[in-house]
Amino acid sequence: MRRAVDSRLATNPKAIGKALSHEFKGYFRIRVSDYRVIYRINYLKHTVTITAMGHRKDIYERSPE
Repeated sequence: MRRAVDSRLATNPKAIGKALSHEFKGYFRIRVSDYRVIYRINYLKHTVTITAMGHRKDIYERSPE
């Protein structure tokens, strides 16, 4: 899973991810099979911070950091 995430986020993290809303505003997510990866983009530092990874049935029950 890590290789899939690394390669997808390295190219253009905003284009491949879906923007989230409500309490996850400012976060994006990508799908990797039945799992979701929640992340933030720091445009000034050109970095991506993964804040959560987990199964789709319970990943959104966690609050963003």
